[in-house]
Amino acid sequence: MVCDAALDRGIQRITYRKAGKSGRVTVLVVANTAYVRGDAFVLANYMGFSGPAATRFAGRWIKIPHTASWYPTVSEAVRLRSTIKELALPRPRVALPESVLNGQRVIGVRNTSTASGHRVTRTLYVRAAGLRLPVAEVTREGRNRFGVTFSKWNQPVNVSAPTGATPIS
Repeated sequence: MVCDAALDRGIQRITYRKAGKSGRVTVLVVANTAYVRGDAFVLANYMGFSGPAATRFAGRWIKIPHTASWYPTVSEAVRLRSTIKELALPRPRVALPESVLNGQRVIGVRNTSTASGHRVTRTLYVRAAGLRLPVAEVTREGRNRFGVTFSKWNQPVNVSAPTGATPIS
């Protein structure tokens, strides 16, 4: 997952892998409206679309108004405020020694818990020097691994609503 987040807009570019297959989806949030475009594999397996709907909407921008019941789930962690909120690790937390990640010196904080009978380990890496801004978050749940990379802090986020999106609620 690679994200560009601002207070009023954001974009997520997600690569999802499962059982040797992979696909991509992009999520935009602009003016309290979410937009999604992905391939059928990701729409069905990651976004939760039914098989026929995933096939029908594959490769097309879908417009999800903020009044739709699933808008909060789709828009979560796309804009800056919800991204930062999602990074909060519950206690107990363990501090990790300084290391290098993606060419940057980082320190890590880790939490391990159980969710739905599965062991979940979340690690947040922040810069080791200067402002302690997030660099990456890695979540492991069983054999599944989810990663988010953070970079280019304080850079402009140029995201606009796509034209011709198909409204869906």
